[in-house]
Amino acid sequence: MAIVPPTWRKQATKPAYEAQWGHISQGLESVRRIIFIGYSLPKTDLYFRHFIALSLADNPHLPKVYVLNPSILEPGGVRENFLDLFAPLARKGRLYAIPGRFGDPALFDLHRAMALAKPIYPRE
Repeated sequence: MAIVPPTWRKQATKPAYEAQWGHISQGLESVRRIIFIGYSLPKTDLYFRHFIALSLADNPHLPKVYVLNPSILEPGGVRENFLDLFAPLARKGRLYAIPGRFGDPALFDLHRAMALAKPIYPRE
């Protein structure tokens, strides 16, 4: 795997990346849990937002999404970015917040971090 640069198209049409994005998409079709660590899912990252939405559309499971980010519980910003994309999961109580930073000693154990997660619900 290569590191994909933070561009709007993610160089998805280059042969070196095409296979990677294809494997990721196939994996998302059956994933049961997704963990975002430090990523804010900005609304300007159109390629990734559409990619993940389309990849999850064929998933027969209702995955749980965990977000480890220090700003995830603050109104607006990161919280709204995730609620915008994962609103159906949030309504089902399957979008979780883990307020913290990558490298926090309390979060080194990912299973422990997930146990500390709190559901994020959309404001109705």
